[in-house]
Parts: sequence; C-alpha cells; structure tokens
Amino acid sequence: MVGLPNVGGDVDLWGPELNAYLLAEHSAVGTHSFATTSLTDIATASLADGDQLLWVAGFSKWKNFQLPSRTFEYFGGSKTGTLTAQTNAWTAARSWSDGIGGGTVVFGPGTYQHMPPMELGNMMRICGMGMFATRLQADSTVSSGTALTRDGAHKWIYNHVSTNGTTDKNATAVRIEDMWLDMASVSGTTTDGIYFDRNPQFGSGASSDTLMVYNSAYQDMFHIVRNVWITRSPRDGIASASMGGQDWHNVQVYSAGRNGFRPGFDSAVIDCTAGFAGKEGFYIAAPPIRLVACKAFSSGNVTASNGDGFHITGISSASATLTNCEAQDNRAYGFNIDTNSNGAVSLVGSWADSNSSSSAGTYAGFSIYASPGTSLIGCRAFDRNLGGVTTQTHGLTVDAGGASTHSTGVKIVGFEHRAQDVGSGLATISTPFTAIDASASFAVCEVNMLTGFNAVGTTSGTYTPDFFTNGGVTTMTINGNLTVAAPSNGPYPRGAHASFSIRQDATGGRTITWNAVYVNTPTTVTTANAYNTARFRYDGTNWIGM
Repeated sequence: MVGLPNVGGDVDLWGPELNAYLLAEHSAVGTHSFATTSLTDIATASLADGDQLLWVAGFSKWKNFQLPSRTFEYFGGSKTGTLTAQTNAWTAARSWSDGIGGGTVVFGPGTYQHMPPMELGNMMRICGMGMFATRLQADSTVSSGTALTRDGAHKWIYNHVSTNGTTDKNATAVRIEDMWLDMASVSGTTTDGIYFDRNPQFGSGASSDTLMVYNSAYQDMFHIVRNVWITRSPRDGIASASMGGQDWHNVQVYSAGRNGFRPGFDSAVIDCTAGFAGKEGFYIAAPPIRLVACKAFSSGNVTASNGDGFHITGISSASATLTNCEAQDNRAYGFNIDTNSNGAVSLVGSWADSNSSSSAGTYAGFSIYASPGTSLIGCRAFDRNLGGVTTQTHGLTVDAGGASTHSTGVKIVGFEHRAQDVGSGLATISTPFTAIDASASFAVCEVNMLTGFNAVGTTSGTYTPDFFTNGGVTTMTINGNLTVAAPSNGPYPRGAHASFSIRQDATGGRTITWNAVYVNTPTTVTTANAYNTARFRYDGTNWIGM
C-alpha cells in the first residue's frame, strides 16, 4: 500500500498547506498524534492575529486542532449556565467575531438554557450540530430589557442594525444553521424568534455609497438561515423588514403566536414549514419573492378567520411565485391572494388540502381577491374527508363580496377540484367556485372538465349540463323532444365557453327547448339525422349564443 507523503519532504510537490496539515496531526514518521487540552488551556491560549476562532459551548474537552489561520477557542458559557454567564460568553464571542470581521460560533449537542438576546455582527455565523441535536432555550427576559425592539416587538436573534444609517454598518451575510430555537419560556405576544432589518430601509438614504463601504440603500443583505427549528415564538417565528437577498432553507416554525414566516423581498424560501401558527402560516407582503416546496398546516390557532396557510398581500408592481407549495388543515383559506394591485402572483403545482377547518364550506382552497393577473397553473383543491368530516367543499373564490380593484386577466390552467377518501368515505364537495364577482375576468379558465368533451349518447327529455364535471363540449343524439336546462354546479367564470352538437335520430322531428338562461339560441332543424350546433359564451348572467 502506498504510504503517506513524507512530512516536510514534499514542499515543492504538495505545498505548505498539506505539510501544515500533516504536522498538525502526525508525527515526523507519519503516525497520528491527537493532542487534547482542557477548556482552561484553550481559554488562556494566545492566538495569532487573524486566527479564526470557534466558540464551543458545553464541551468538557475540545481537541486543540490548529491549521494556519484556524484555531478553536472556548469563550465560556455552558448548557446549564445562568443568564449572566451565558450573556458574558455571548458578549465575548461577539466581540471576537467583530474583531476579525466575522467568525463562526459553534454550539455542540445538547440543550443550552437561559440564552440571552443574541445580536449577530457582520458576517457572523452561529451553528449547532443538527436541528434536534443542539437546542437553545431563550431566557424569559428576551421579551424585555436589552433585546432589540423594532416593528413593535422584541427580538431574540437578530442582525446588528445601523444606529446612524451611514458609518455604523448594518450586519450583512449572517448565518444561522443546524439548531433548535426554543422560546417556550418567553411570555407575552410581542417577541419574534429571528428578525432581520436594516437602516436605512431599502431604496432610501445613503445611496451615494456606491462602493458599499457603509450602508448602500441598494445593497442586498445575503442572510442565510438553514436547518433550523423554531418553536413557540410569542409573535413571528422568523421575519424580515426591507431586507433583500436572503435564503431561508429547511426552516420549521411551530406554534408561532402570529405568523410562522414573514419573508423579505427579493428572497428565496425553500422547503420550509409553518405549523399551528396563531394566524397565517406564511404572510407574504414583500415582492419579489420566491417560495418553493413550502407547507403550512393548522394555521389560525389564535384567530381562526386569519388562519390562512399562505396570505399573499401588498404585491404591487413586482411578483410572487409559489411552486409546489401545500396548504393543509388551515382554519381559513389555503391560499389567500389579496394584492389589491397589479402585482403578478403565480402559483404552480400547489395544492390546498382540507382547509376551512374552522367553518366547513366557508373558505375555499384558493381565494383570489382584487388581484389582477393572478395565475394558477396545475394547482389542485381537494378534501380528504378525514374522520368523516368534509371542510373544504369549494376549490376557488374570486372577488367574493366585491372588490374595488377587480381580478381581471386571471389565468387558471389545469385546475382540479376533487374529493378524496382516506378511509372514512369519499368527501362530499360542492361547486368548484364559491363565488365569482361579475367584474372579474379570465384570460384562461380550465377547471376540471370545463374545456373537455362529453359524449352523452342517445337521450331525450330534460338534460342538465354540468360543464365543470362533464365538459364544456357536449354531443348527443335525441330520440324524443329535448329540453336543455340551465347548467348546474356554478357559478361559472365570465367568458366561459360551452357548445352543443345535437343530432336528430333517423326519425327526426324532435324539438329542442332552451332554458331562458341561454340567449340567442339557434332555430331547431328537425330533419332526420340533421345536426343542430349551438355555441355559447357566458357573460356572468346569461349564456349568449354565438
């Protein structure tokens, strides 16, 4: 077997980095030499300028592993430390990080009690050993005292916000990773878990700082939160105010007092979950924004009428895109799109499952209100009849109750409204739409079989079309007089099309009578084997013959 390179003997071939690594962990003959040192030794060690230090809280020992510009150090604190001890340790770690321009603070596995408010400096990173391995418990005092107060609430973990908007720099590019943030000991309703902000707010203030030395008003913040579980935050689990360029990935927020997530603009929220929020799971009011594979369930534990899975509001000239997101068992709407502007909202491949749990039949899976240009592509609304109870009976509602800004140009493509059975029988659902305001309009509306084909066969008597269930194109042969009733399963979207191809049988002489909702109907041709063709467009009140 080929041996290791000779220690110190491969400078020209391997370079100083490999030799430094070998010397750190091997003897001159190549054997391992793992040295350990006590916390006291590490805490008093002298360190070269520029060394990158890691705060390791709660370890009884830590290996003295040193490479060029990399050293591990202990700053104090412990799993069961007092608030004073934890505060002192955090202050020392923050001071060190600021001194070197940004460092990493590591929490080992275990539960750390009485953690104080934690302000992160520029390019500072805190990380644990895993979402369920490292648990930080907030001290009850984070709801008062030294914690940052902004947006009407105290904050537990937050970035440094400039005190003057110029020379005091906002903290950018902070990272929070691989830990559980437990706020069960924090009382009241006005404390957020993680919060990001800046001064000046985006788009105003020190715009002349083109090199971003201080606080360019157009600089994104680049904060990253990954693999973090936040529980029982009194107000919002994780929130951002006027902060662009953020990445929240695999963040789970359970039992937030208000919203699980309130993301900032120009950011990405990926594979995140909000469960049991007091109000909305995701409150989205800062475009442009992208959400991918996110889920909200059982929202509305405090205020049921605000218990939307996803509430998209205030999207003005920019856009919001939700892809492969799920809203399940929320107390109000699954997806509530309420922009009151011309902002473009697109939902792709998303589904609403058994929402309206606070009041069966009251809230549809998807609500579009005062939101021109909204697109639903390949989305589904269904109820699984859990325990024999159906709650989400309707799939869609558009401008219910009237809106000053009408939802025009709405695009609904490949939408399904259906019932499911998970063991308690098939859900009893109602019409696809709860309501459609007369002023709403659709560029495309493909709901269930509305644009599909329905071959009835041979019939006579009264025929009641259901365009959503059976298709908007109907063919039949009549062997007796026929009456076409008003369509069932409405309301139907304004602009919807329906057509009939009705053939006389070999005898002929059959009459066709149209319900009064059909206007400008064709004259019936009674010749044997003759075809009668009628095409209609719905104007919100009548089906107008074309």
